[in-house]
Amino acid sequence: MNKNEVYDYYVDEDKRTVVAVLTVPRTCVMEELCNVVNKGCGTHFIFEGVNFHDNMLVAGSYTGKAVCHPNDEWNVEEGMRIAKLKAIRAYLNDRRVLTKRLEKIFEDVSDRVEDMHKHTKYAQKHIEDYLGEKD
Repeated sequence: MNKNEVYDYYVDEDKRTVVAVLTVPRTCVMEELCNVVNKGCGTHFIFEGVNFHDNMLVAGSYTGKAVCHPNDEWNVEEGMRIAKLKAIRAYLNDRRVLTKRLEKIFEDVSDRVEDMHKHTKYAQKHIEDYLGEKD
């Protein structure tokens, strides 16, 4: 995980529940985008000031809730550990979904660049043929 992550815990002893709220900085999105782009082409890009549509962003916070079964012994530390793990699981799942979206975008862009390259070569060949006929 990230050194900038922050956990807040909310304990309700009457209900025997613990809620963990994991807060992560939005810079994680930029790191993820750079990771995907760099994986594909080996070039480092900087994406400062880029605005993404909301469905491309990792949420700023994730929650996990631990509920103590009536037959189990109440233990706040154990509840915090379980709630934290559930919050981390939600965060990692969101990152996985984001990574898949970004990989799809990268594949689409790569395909379009390849198509542009093919069209450029085709046009260049026809221009050369045309110029050759003029001579």
